[in-house]
Amino acid sequence: MQEQSKCIASMEFMNDWKTWRETLSDNIGRARSLGVSEDTIKSMAVRVGNYLSENVCPGTKEEQVLKELWDVGTPEERKCLASMIFKSVTGTEH
Repeated sequence: MQEQSKCIASMEFMNDWKTWRETLSDNIGRARSLGVSEDTIKSMAVRVGNYLSENVCPGTKEEQVLKELWDVGTPEERKCLASMIFKSVTGTEH
């Protein structure tokens, strides 16, 4: 319970892995349609990842794994993880 009090409860849409991935993909699509570069999107993903790791309780087992990987990663590894998540939800190879 003490760990729970240190973080914000996850938002409802984050409690389902499929919906979380779809929401992330939709938001990346919106950013692209506004002309935001993929490098900028990935940079923002690292900042969001830092915030989520520090402030939001994982809502699923998958999010718990991501948090654990994020927490042990170096800044460079976090960039790589964000890039891999980006590729996973967008289906891009680059």
